[in-house]
Amino acid sequence: MWDALQQQSFLVGAALILIYQAARFGEIYAGDPVTSRYVSLLPGTGVRDFAGPHAYHWALAAFLVASLVVYSALCLISPNVLTGAVKLLTNNADADQISEGVPLPLYIAALFMGLTQPIIPGLSQFQTAQLNFFHDRIEVPRRIIDISESLTVAIEARAGEDRQQLVAEVRKLVGNDFLASLQPHGDLAFYKLQLEKMEVDNGSLEATIKDNSVRELRALIERLVLCALVAVSRKSGPKPLTKVAQKLGIPLSDIKRDGLRGSLV
Repeated sequence: MWDALQQQSFLVGAALILIYQAARFGEIYAGDPVTSRYVSLLPGTGVRDFAGPHAYHWALAAFLVASLVVYSALCLISPNVLTGAVKLLTNNADADQISEGVPLPLYIAALFMGLTQPIIPGLSQFQTAQLNFFHDRIEVPRRIIDISESLTVAIEARAGEDRQQLVAEVRKLVGNDFLASLQPHGDLAFYKLQLEKMEVDNGSLEATIKDNSVRELRALIERLVLCALVAVSRKSGPKPLTKVAQKLGIPLSDIKRDGLRGSLV
C-alpha cells in the first residue's frame, strides 16, 4: 500500500514539475542590466521568440529531462538522510518536520516549485544555473541582442546627428519594401503588431516622428531593429537573421562575431 502511494506521488510530482519547469523555461531570465533593458523593449516576448521553433523545442525537451533526473535523484534519498543533511548544512531545528505527513516525492516537487520553505541549500541557485545553462546553449537572448546592437550602431554611425537621415532610416524599417523582404523568413503579423504599438504604421508614422528628437529617433530605430530580428527568429530561427542586415545595407563584417556565428550555423 505504501509503495503504491509512493509510486503515485512520484508520478504526480513528476507531472507537476514538468508543467512548472516548462513554463519557467519559456521565460527569459533577465539577471543582468543589458538583458533586462532589451527584453523590456519587447514586453511579453519569451525564449520561444528569441530562439526559433526548432532550437526551442529541443532545448526544452533536454531541460525537462534534466529536471526529471534531478527530481528522481532527490526522491531516492531517504527522508532520514535528507533530514540529517539539512541539520548538518543549515543547523535547522525544524528539519525533523521535513515532509511530515506528506509523501517525500510530493514534498520534493513542492521544493522545486518554491511552494514550501527552501530547506535544501543551493536548490534555487542550482535551478537558476540549470535554466541559464540551457538558455546559453541556444544563445537566448544574447544572439539577437548582440546582432541588434551591432545593426543599431551601424545605422547610427551612417546617420550621425542628421535628423533627416534618422527619419529616413525609420521610414526604411517601416516601409513596404522592408516588409516585403521580411515576409519570406519573418513573422510579418508580429512585426506589424509591434509597429502599431509603437504608432509607426502607415496611418500614424508622420504624427509620431514629427516632433521626435534625435535621441528619440535613435531609440525608435533600436526598437524597430530588435523587432525585425525577433520576427525572423520567431518564424525561421537564427539562420536568416543576417538577411535583415543585408536589407538594411549593413555589411556582415559590422555584426559582432558571436552573433554572426550563431546566425550562420
